[in-house]
Amino acid sequence: MSLIYVVVGDGEQKPYSEEAFRLLWQQRRLTADALYWRDGMADWKTVGDFFASEPAIDPAVPPPLDGAGLFRYVKDPRAVTLFAITMVWVLLCTEVVSLLSDFNQLALLNSDFSDAQATANDTRQQFVGIAYLVVSLVSAVGFLRWFYRASVNSRGFNARGMQYAAGWTIGGFFVPFLNLVRPFQVMKEIWQVSGNPLAWRKETGAVLVGWWWGLWLVGNVLGQIIMRMPSDSLESLHSMTVVSIVSGFQGIAQHVVVLLLIKQIADRQARLVGDLV
Repeated sequence: MSLIYVVVGDGEQKPYSEEAFRLLWQQRRLTADALYWRDGMADWKTVGDFFASEPAIDPAVPPPLDGAGLFRYVKDPRAVTLFAITMVWVLLCTEVVSLLSDFNQLALLNSDFSDAQATANDTRQQFVGIAYLVVSLVSAVGFLRWFYRASVNSRGFNARGMQYAAGWTIGGFFVPFLNLVRPFQVMKEIWQVSGNPLAWRKETGAVLVGWWWGLWLVGNVLGQIIMRMPSDSLESLHSMTVVSIVSGFQGIAQHVVVLLLIKQIADRQARLVGDLV
């Protein structure tokens, strides 16, 4: 059965199965003057023409109270989404503090410093490092919880042909070699389904997902470099600090992209269930 394309309020063409198309009409979510097209038609026609020989509204199907028609959350994501966004903001602020601390250390290494200044610098760097580690771990938990919930809800939208089970949102990060691509594949699928579950394979515009994964991979490479760099001399500590500063800027960019990604996927899913106008 061919899909039926409907022109929605902002001019976008949304594809629906005939069953979904009829349900939208019955639930008063389509107007008679809305335009539709399907394969084989020479031109666009009004929805009213399609239903001209049928009752305008099926009295047996009441309109939805919340404005949602075809889709529902498997589990409400709002709490985990808020927690994930909050923790990424905290991590972003901690990243900025860490970056400033690295700049201070670099300035110190480029000057004549006393033992007291060196001790104060080491104490500050250790404190910032511990704080960053703790915030990173909590943020990772928050992000994975949101990622899992977004996947579960995507599968609950009855999109046909989804390839990746929700468990891959967590497991994909821990399988050697596969972890280089699987989280990206899962996130891209969630993005597409969240845009249009009925024809999700045709959904494009997942550039943000590509930026997220590219920055993630770069961050991991920089992290590995820093872990393997010696710090037993002033010269090596200087080099490690420079790389750490580069990593800090990368981290800030990554956190901003993660915030945008979470917000946009959450908004796309909310529009499906009628939480957004």
